[in-house]
Amino acid sequence: MNNIEAARENLNKLYNTMDVDYLADLIQDSAPPVPEKNDNPEKMNYLFTIKIVRAESLAALDANGLSDPYCILNDEKGRHLAQTRVIYETLNPRWDEAFDISVEIGDQMRWVSVTVWDSDQLGTDDICGRAYFKLDPVYFGDFLPHDVWLDLEQQGKLLLRISMEGEKDDIQFHFGKAFRVLKRTGDDMSRRILDRVRYCNLLKASSKLRLLIVVQSLAITDIPILDPVHL
Repeated sequence: MNNIEAARENLNKLYNTMDVDYLADLIQDSAPPVPEKNDNPEKMNYLFTIKIVRAESLAALDANGLSDPYCILNDEKGRHLAQTRVIYETLNPRWDEAFDISVEIGDQMRWVSVTVWDSDQLGTDDICGRAYFKLDPVYFGDFLPHDVWLDLEQQGKLLLRISMEGEKDDIQFHFGKAFRVLKRTGDDMSRRILDRVRYCNLLKASSKLRLLIVVQSLAITDIPILDPVHL
């Protein structure tokens, strides 16, 4: 967390030292005439923001009737794009984690798979479900956030919030992207720490409950049984 905060401070100092707003205005005033708008989506670069919000009614894959789910995004070639944190002991997890994915020139549509996994402390992780969606510049061309519900192949549903913006070769755009990435990283790390603390507290409570049950059972078995003759 300290490293992330230091990075944000250094980025902010760099922004002020470079006087980014002045440079952006200077470049805009000195740049050649802006060409006519290109309405062909195949000739532009796009930046998609995919927020993995939550899932509902996932398959129970652990002995306690719950799962420890997390999500992984892969592109159509199987390349890893992003991964959420693990939410412990739930069938209705909420991640609220966002990731940026750039679509290169010529990739009019990009298929993305999202797989929900159950994290196991021992052995290999199991698949809770999988679904597919496409990053289509035409569909997301209104540049507004879209809520997308996906039915998972095995069981349950997954909610994504997807938005798109045109990538710009602009100093303010890239600084803004860097600030956004650092903020998300800090928020994600805070959530991971809180999740781990909650999980540890849950384990402690569970251990205390098991100990109490054992003590009570021992106390019951130690009660002397009176002979009916002495009653």
